[in-house]
Amino acid sequence: MHISSKRPAWGRSLLLILAAVLAVSLAACGKKDNGESGSKDSGKTIAEYKGGTVTEKEFTTFTNVLKVINPQMEPYLGMAEYKNMLLDQYIGYHIVYNDASKEAKDKATKDADTEYGKIEEAVTKDKLDEELKTNSITSTDVKDFIRLSIGVSEAMAAKVTDEDVTKYFNDNKQSLIKVDVRHVLVGFQDSAGKERSKEDALKRAKEAKAKLEAAGADWNALAKEYSDDPGSSSTGGLYSNADPSTYVEAFKKACLEQKVGVVGEPVETEYGYHVIKVEKRDEPTLENSKQTIKETIGQTKLNDYMQNEVPKLITKKEEFKDPSPSPAASPAASPAANSGAENGAATNSSDAAANNGSK
Repeated sequence: MHISSKRPAWGRSLLLILAAVLAVSLAACGKKDNGESGSKDSGKTIAEYKGGTVTEKEFTTFTNVLKVINPQMEPYLGMAEYKNMLLDQYIGYHIVYNDASKEAKDKATKDADTEYGKIEEAVTKDKLDEELKTNSITSTDVKDFIRLSIGVSEAMAAKVTDEDVTKYFNDNKQSLIKVDVRHVLVGFQDSAGKERSKEDALKRAKEAKAKLEAAGADWNALAKEYSDDPGSSSTGGLYSNADPSTYVEAFKKACLEQKVGVVGEPVETEYGYHVIKVEKRDEPTLENSKQTIKETIGQTKLNDYMQNEVPKLITKKEEFKDPSPSPAASPAASPAANSGAENGAATNSSDAAANNGSK
């Protein structure tokens, strides 16, 4: 029962990293990045590009960092098609970083420690250290990963003009609004998964509203008692500095239109009835939105560069392939059936190749 499909992030920069599929590491890639990368290792070379190379060891370290930063990616890291895409992105990020300004790199170096601290705080130091050990990487590997990612983001944002920013602001003002909003969700299923009728849900929501409107109402206690939203029931129903455009339509409308400081009438969504209080609504200005807009447009530019330019700069690359099933695992088949299987495999390979170029 979530009002948003976005996963909470540790910070602004790390959110950008995740949005970019986290396809970065600060391994050497055959050349030192102005003295900032680690030393070149002697592992097997799996790719060559204009300005550097990638070794198997470097890419393994990179994928292990991904497992720690975003565990949800782990199932995909065993898929050949996905690994081929990530290798392209890995190369592209290094090319962009190598061309970044000293200012962008210095900022990335400064911010990396801060972002790592947020990860450490979110998952606890002991848990993070355990994950690093399990995946044969160090805190330096993760910090370098973040540093390079931020450097790439800064480099692309620097390519955005003031005219680009102004146009985006005028076209997207509503999406730039930020709110502090509290809510209690009375779901059509309770926290134990038991069905609740609309009538019962609305009655309980009105009961919660009456208590929340009372003098001295304690949102922390009442959210724990009434709310079925696991994302906020333990924090007084609060979503801070939230982007209403990520929410379901009725909840978004309340965030944008409900009077600030007032507990509104229950709002129905597909999840149940929400009792909402908008505590703060920050209307965007061009000046205070400038950095966010630059990062947003910069991400679009980065995606275009990855898709259209990076493939031209890769001179040699090994293709990852999914393992073929063993004969013992395959059902007995006639020569004709085997021929069909081979044709199917060829078709799948063609499809995979086409897909690799599509992202």
